Amino acid sequence: MASPAAAGAAGADEDDTDPDPTRLSHEVRALVEPGTRLFKARVADLNLDGRPDLVYILHRLPPTPEGDELEERQRPLRIALRGADGRLRVVATNETLVQCHTCGGIWPEPFDELSAGPGEFTVGHYGGSRWRWSDRWRFVYDPQARTWFLDRVQLGQDVEEGGHQVSTYVRGRHFGHHRIDRFERENFHTQHLRKGVPPLATVRDDSRS
Repeated sequence: MASPAAAGAAGADEDDTDPDPTRLSHEVRALVEPGTRLFKARVADLNLDGRPDLVYILHRLPPTPEGDELEERQRPLRIALRGADGRLRVVATNETLVQCHTCGGIWPEPFDELSAGPGEFTVGHYGGSRWRWSDRWRFVYDPQARTWFLDRVQLGQDVEEGGHQVSTYVRGRHFGHHRIDRFERENFHTQHLRKGVPPLATVRDDSRS
């Protein structure tokens, strides 16, 4: 049976559809900032203290109902931890990890995944046109630093006669220490991924074929 605190986040983590605003608890609604709507959310013990926390993505709305959707910083990610008093408080944010809803090319909506478990969470995308690409970014909690660091990256692309090939890169071997609140996804390839170091593995993902 779910704890009262976990039940308090009802409607935030049941499936991959957009959360239903009418089903969100008061504590989750309080985290939705003005000019945004809740896009995705997952409940998990993100800092390993035994309490259910929340990782969630907001979607910034256009300034006017007729206005164009934003393409930059449209979907900020937030991490809210539950304190000893039972309240959720935002402790970390990232403005660029989650791509905008038109950033997938001809396949317009690139968002593919928000998952979470004890001490970790993952964000994934999938997009393109005839030739598809994908990425998954896993962040893991560091109790000493009291924040989440990029731990594993999976980058995929269609290869002629090879299907969708996914390469895995890990912290330490392929990139350094990047905390969630300072990480900029768009700079990963050019500034953070170490050149000349082969991926940990490259495998075919038949689910993307």
